[in-house]
Amino acid sequence: MSTNRRTHPFRAVIFDMDGVLTRTADLHMQAWKQIFDDYLSRQNNQQPFSRTDYLAHVDGKPRYQGVEDFLHSRQLTLPYGKPSDSADRDTVCGLGNRKNARFLELLENKGVEVFDDAVAALKRWRRGGMKLAIITASRNGQRILEEAGLLDAVNVVIDGAVAAEKDLAGKPEIMLEAARRLDVAPADAVIVEDATAGIRAGRDGEFGLVVGVSRNGNETELREAGADHVTADVYAVSFLRQIPNALDHMEDLSAWRGSRPLAVFLDFDGTLAEITEEPGKAQISAEARSALQRFSCPVAVISGRDREDLQSRVNVEGIYYAGNHGFDIAGNGHRHTLPEADNAVKDVDHAERMARERVGDLSGVIIERKRYSLAVHYRKVKSDEVLEKVQQAVEDMRQETGLRKRNGKKVLELEPAVDWNKGRALRWLIDILPVSGEESPFIVYAGDDVTDEDAFLALREDGPGIYVGDALTCSLADYHVRDPDEVLHLLRKLADALE
Repeated sequence: MSTNRRTHPFRAVIFDMDGVLTRTADLHMQAWKQIFDDYLSRQNNQQPFSRTDYLAHVDGKPRYQGVEDFLHSRQLTLPYGKPSDSADRDTVCGLGNRKNARFLELLENKGVEVFDDAVAALKRWRRGGMKLAIITASRNGQRILEEAGLLDAVNVVIDGAVAAEKDLAGKPEIMLEAARRLDVAPADAVIVEDATAGIRAGRDGEFGLVVGVSRNGNETELREAGADHVTADVYAVSFLRQIPNALDHMEDLSAWRGSRPLAVFLDFDGTLAEITEEPGKAQISAEARSALQRFSCPVAVISGRDREDLQSRVNVEGIYYAGNHGFDIAGNGHRHTLPEADNAVKDVDHAERMARERVGDLSGVIIERKRYSLAVHYRKVKSDEVLEKVQQAVEDMRQETGLRKRNGKKVLELEPAVDWNKGRALRWLIDILPVSGEESPFIVYAGDDVTDEDAFLALREDGPGIYVGDALTCSLADYHVRDPDEVLHLLRKLADALE
């Protein structure tokens, strides 16, 4: 995303409503199609209204402007009329009012559904202290949001009725008014939009980040309209922001958990143990081991290390160990490995031979072989020339072996090109956890590396992701703690709450 150059955090997120938060875009499309098809059937040589027409000419625009723009695309004209025109009049306002009446009928019959990914993202950013606004060109925005349970979830709501009252001319002015009411500069706000008109409005308003949400396979159109980033999953959107310290929000975590059973998941290096220049020297403290032993709930450690190595370093019985980023899981009578990973061992062997031949003798380079992956550490490398050689060698190994390259903190890894990661391992572990009762477990996951972002992404509303590092971050986590010492403090507080 375009946030890489930023040194200060975004402070607000402005969501479009239809198609981003609520599924009402389909109802709008149905209503538009019915009224336009009826009108077009009375004209000469006109094709029916299509989804392409909706996305290109109507979506994200005020109602009467949508009528005008669509008719113009078909070389048709109608008198503009007045907003008070009855729905049976063939004027721009009459067709717009006819569409609104049909939309309200559909809304009454079908209700409002929400997109879970966007609502979960909204909740995460609200926990993180972001200022939030919802905007929509629809004059029915307040009613829709109230029915969806989102009206009180944000700081500011501006719908078409408010826009008309304030004489705001379309999305650019609506977005800018939302930023003004949130008391943030447009450059410090993120726009989340699914319509090309909304993307262009975000660009015109000079907002700091414009995210396109592709619900209809329109990635190309959103990019061409100027989106900085396009996604089908709003929950996966990350940007530089300030996230709160978990230790200051233990009451919030307790309220979020409620009566659900607890489970604690942790990374090892940089989370349970301090990162060391040489991977073999990383050790868990006696205090951290003692804290893990206090838990009566399920505990899992998920690491890039080999599972046997991880287990020997943590050395706590009765917990789950997931090594090689989750390719190898064992604990409490369970065992899980991937056949595809076993089949790729020969490719990892080949990559190891190449690595030792190409960069094994270079100063500061540490090659760490694991069963299912190969790590080339460059934490001790001092020369840019050596670093370039390492990066090129790993890329050559990737191309020759077909393994997947993964970036970590001062390390490049090659692993089987399988759709598996810490997030997938997390979901597998959740499914086999021995929890009692009907409620799903409340998962607390702490990690410090890029690979832990997959786990944060997989959590959704199952519990908080806790990033180990600075509060100013692009992480998908809900909270942060600064270092392994604060991880230990967090573990003690969680154990105290259980006891």
